[in-house]
Amino acid sequence: MNVSGSTTLQRVIPAAYRCIVTARPIAFDVPTGTVDYQNYGGLAIIHRDSVCFQKRALDASVSTF
Repeated sequence: MNVSGSTTLQRVIPAAYRCIVTARPIAFDVPTGTVDYQNYGGLAIIHRDSVCFQKRALDASVSTF
């Protein structure tokens, strides 16, 4: 389980499941893994632990959705 110490996420993940979390960046030029990279939001994927998921960095520049 990779929930970055989030109590909320720890409470909603059922047994036999895992979670991958990534923070929404403030700016694209801020290095990941720093406090400045987090902006109170992001994406969490909760999945069965029998399925292997890995977090990957994408080499893409996105300006809008």
